[in-house]
Amino acid sequence: MNTQNRILPGSVRTPVVVHPGPASIDELLRYIDPASDRETESFVAAIYADRRDAAVVSPAK
Repeated sequence: MNTQNRILPGSVRTPVVVHPGPASIDELLRYIDPASDRETESFVAAIYADRRDAAVVSPAK
């Protein structure tokens, strides 16, 4: 069993972020492969369709 990532009972696991300086949005976006316009439009349309369907099933109070 790998004990390196085991959480001990009663302990709280908090993420550790190490960066040599302030992170910039340009630096973060450098590692993202952008999709084509068609894929982006399809993705956004699917999100809005899911939201519309959810609103019909359980309308806001």
